[in-house]
Amino acid sequence: MIVGIVNHEHEPASYQVEIWIGGEKAKLRILGEDWDEVKMELEHERKWEQAVGFVPQRAGREGGVCIIHRLGALFRRASPSLSRC
Repeated sequence: MIVGIVNHEHEPASYQVEIWIGGEKAKLRILGEDWDEVKMELEHERKWEQAVGFVPQRAGREGGVCIIHRLGALFRRASPSLSRC
Protein backbone atom coordinates (compact mmCIF):
# COMPACT_ATOMS: atom_id res chain seq x y z
CA MET A 1 0.00 0.00 0.00
CA ILE A 2 1.08 3.63 -0.35
CA VAL A 3 1.28 5.65 2.86
CA GLY A 4 1.51 9.42 2.57
CA ILE A 5 1.82 12.26 5.08
CA VAL A 6 1.76 15.97 4.25
CA ASN A 7 2.66 18.62 6.83
CA HIS A 8 0.01 21.37 6.92
CA GLU A 9 1.00 22.58 10.40
CA HIS A 10 2.70 25.82 9.19
CA GLU A 11 5.85 24.76 11.07
CA PRO A 12 8.18 21.75 11.17
CA ALA A 13 6.46 18.69 12.64
CA SER A 14 7.53 15.19 13.72
CA TYR A 15 5.56 12.14 12.57
CA GLN A 16 5.58 8.45 13.41
CA VAL A 17 3.87 5.65 11.45
CA GLU A 18 2.92 2.27 12.94
CA ILE A 19 0.79 -0.64 11.73
CA TRP A 20 -1.30 -2.76 14.09
CA ILE A 21 -3.07 -6.00 13.19
CA GLY A 22 -5.54 -7.61 15.57
CA GLY A 23 -4.25 -5.59 18.52
CA GLU A 24 -0.57 -6.43 17.90
CA LYS A 25 2.05 -4.15 16.42
CA ALA A 26 3.26 -5.40 13.03
CA LYS A 27 6.56 -4.75 11.27
CA LEU A 28 6.52 -2.29 8.39
CA ARG A 29 8.41 -3.43 5.30
CA ILE A 30 9.94 -0.58 3.30
CA LEU A 31 12.37 -1.16 0.44
CA GLY A 32 13.02 -4.73 1.66
CA GLU A 33 13.81 -3.76 5.27
CA ASP A 34 11.58 -4.37 8.32
CA TRP A 35 10.89 -1.56 10.81
CA ASP A 36 8.93 -1.36 14.08
CA GLU A 37 7.87 2.17 13.14
CA VAL A 38 8.97 4.96 10.86
CA LYS A 39 9.79 8.40 12.29
CA MET A 40 10.36 11.58 10.33
CA GLU A 41 10.33 15.35 10.60
CA LEU A 42 8.75 17.35 7.80
CA GLU A 43 8.92 21.04 7.04
CA HIS A 44 5.66 22.88 6.29
CA GLU A 45 4.03 21.61 3.05
CA ARG A 46 6.61 18.81 2.66
CA LYS A 47 5.35 15.31 1.91
CA TRP A 48 6.50 11.78 2.74
CA GLU A 49 5.07 9.05 0.54
CA GLN A 50 6.26 5.47 0.42
CA ALA A 51 5.13 2.01 -0.63
CA VAL A 52 4.76 0.09 2.64
CA GLY A 53 4.16 -3.59 3.26
CA PHE A 54 3.58 -5.15 6.63
CA VAL A 55 4.52 -8.36 8.39
CA PRO A 56 1.98 -9.79 10.87
CA GLN A 57 3.43 -11.27 14.06
CA ARG A 58 1.30 -14.42 13.61
CA ALA A 59 -1.07 -16.00 11.14
CA GLY A 60 -4.81 -15.67 11.63
CA ARG A 61 -7.98 -14.01 10.48
CA GLU A 62 -8.94 -12.05 13.59
CA GLY A 63 -8.71 -8.29 13.78
CA GLY A 64 -8.34 -5.56 11.23
CA VAL A 65 -5.36 -3.61 9.96
CA CYS A 66 -4.85 -0.16 11.52
CA ILE A 67 -2.40 2.45 10.29
CA ILE A 68 -1.53 4.86 13.08
CA HIS A 69 0.32 8.08 12.45
CA ARG A 70 1.37 10.40 15.23
CA LEU A 71 1.97 14.12 15.14
CA GLY A 72 4.00 15.02 18.20
CA ALA A 73 2.00 13.73 21.19
CA LEU A 74 -1.24 13.46 19.20
CA PHE A 75 -2.22 10.41 17.21
CA ARG A 76 -4.69 9.69 14.47
CA ARG A 77 -5.90 6.34 13.17
CA ALA A 78 -6.57 5.57 9.53
CA SER A 79 -8.51 2.34 9.34
CA PRO A 80 -11.82 0.97 8.09
CA SER A 81 -12.33 -0.68 11.51
CA LEU A 82 -11.05 1.57 14.31
CA SER A 83 -12.59 -0.51 17.09
CA ARG A 84 -10.20 -3.41 16.32
CA CYS A 85 -6.98 -1.48 16.96
